[in-house]
Amino acid sequence: MILAGAGVWAALPNRVISRYGRRVELLLIACCLLIGIGLCDVAGGPVERVLFRPTHQDLLVLGGSFKPVEASRVPAWVGVRETMSPDEERRLRRVGLYFRAGGVVEPVEVENDPGAFRRSLADRGLDEPGVRRWLNGEIGGPWPGWFAACIPLAVALAVPLCRRSVIAARRALAPAGDAAEIGAAIATPVLCVLATIALAAIGAWLLTALGLDPRDSILGPFSPRNTLVVGLIMGVAIVPVIYTISEDALSAVPNMLRAASLGAGASRWQTAVRVVLPVAASGIFSASMIGLGRAVGETMIVLMATGNTPTMDLNIFEGFRTLAANIAVELPEAPKGEALYRVLFVCGLVLFLMTFVINTTAEIVRQKYRKKNALL
Repeated sequence: MILAGAGVWAALPNRVISRYGRRVELLLIACCLLIGIGLCDVAGGPVERVLFRPTHQDLLVLGGSFKPVEASRVPAWVGVRETMSPDEERRLRRVGLYFRAGGVVEPVEVENDPGAFRRSLADRGLDEPGVRRWLNGEIGGPWPGWFAACIPLAVALAVPLCRRSVIAARRALAPAGDAAEIGAAIATPVLCVLATIALAAIGAWLLTALGLDPRDSILGPFSPRNTLVVGLIMGVAIVPVIYTISEDALSAVPNMLRAASLGAGASRWQTAVRVVLPVAASGIFSASMIGLGRAVGETMIVLMATGNTPTMDLNIFEGFRTLAANIAVELPEAPKGEALYRVLFVCGLVLFLMTFVINTTAEIVRQKYRKKNALL
C-alpha cells in the first residue's frame, strides 16, 4: 500500500503536487500503512479459505470415505510399510491416492446422505482451511503455494508494463484537464494489482502442470522458530546501521548538484535517482556491506530465534543453524584434537573468509565509485 500510494503521488500532475507540501506526503504514507494493515486483517481469513482449503478428495479421505487400492495400482516405490512421511504422502496424492492405516487407498464418493457427511466433517473440524495444514502436507495441492511464490516476480513484470500504459493514457488525457490525469494516476495501482494476480496465476498453473510442488523446495513443514522470523528480527537489528550510514552518505552530496538538477527541469524523483544516488552510491554500498557482515556474524539472535536446527533446507518456515551459532554451541563439548574440534575451527576459518571477502569487496566498490564521482 505504501508503494501504491507513492506511485499515485508520483504519477499526479506537477501542478497538483505543487499545491501541497511534505506534510501531505507523510499523511499519505500513514494512511496507506493503516489501510494496508486493515486490508491484511480483513482479507487474511478469506484468502486462507479460498486458497488453502482441503480438496474434495481430501475431505472424502479425512471423513473415512475411501477403499483399498489394488496391489497392481500401487506405485512400486511405496513397498510395504506402516508409516509414510508428509513428503511421500504428497507424492502419492499426485496420482490421486492416499495412505491410511498402513495401506494405499483412494477416495470414494458418498452416496448415502452427503449432507450428514459434510456436517460430520464440520463438527470434527476436518474441513477447516489453514496455511499450517497446507504447509505440513495434510491438505491441498501445489497451486496455492506457487501462486504465493510467483507474486514477487509477477509484481516485477506487471509494474513496468502498467506504468507504461498509464503514462501513455496520461499523455492522451492531458488536454482533458487535471481530473482525467488524476484518474489515470489512481488507476495505476489497480492495474498493477490485477496484472500481478493474472501473471502469478498463470505462473502457478504452469508450474503445477509440470508436476512441481513448492513444499518440496522453497516451502515445507511449519515451525514456530523459522527462517522468516529470523529475517524479520535481523532486519530490525541491522537496518538502523544501514540507514544511519546511508543517510550520512546522502547528506554529504553537495546541494549545488541537487539545485542544478532541479533548475534544469528534472523532477525530485529524477534528481534523487539520477544525481543523488550515483554520487552517494559508494557510501550506501558500504553501509549495505557493513550490515551484511553484521548479519553474517550474528550468533545469539539466530541461536534463539531459529531453534538451532542443523538442517540444509530452503524452506523459509523451518529453522537452521549458522556457522557462528554452530561454533558457540558445539565448541564447549568438542573433544580436543578430534574431528569435530577440527571441523569447528574450519567453520571459524570459513566465517572469517566470508567477512574478509565482504569487507574487501565493499572497499573496492567504494573506491571505484569515489574515483568515478571525484570530478563532480
